Amino acid sequence: MVKVDVDGIQARIAELPVIGANYRHLVSVANRLYYLRRKGDDKGKLCVYDLEKQKETELADVAGYEISADTKKILVVAEWFLFHSRFCQPPRPSSATS
Repeated sequence: MVKVDVDGIQARIAELPVIGANYRHLVSVANRLYYLRRKGDDKGKLCVYDLEKQKETELADVAGYEISADTKKILVVAEWFLFHSRFCQPPRPSSATS
């Protein structure tokens, strides 16, 4: 059973000015909130909301994601392939030549 401490709850609630859509898989990391957003027939979008700057950023079209237990990496599922990254950036192509 979950018990909610209602004393001072107004100081712990934040309203996010985001568009109307379906939101799921909300994960808080420091002052950022990561989530999947889907509106209508659109592909799912991985978004992050910076609570300090009060700004939402769309990161990528994705099917899903997981943040590592130490919150330093993110695993993203996009179009049948996986990539992992430190700050939600896709891996850069290799500059090696053959």
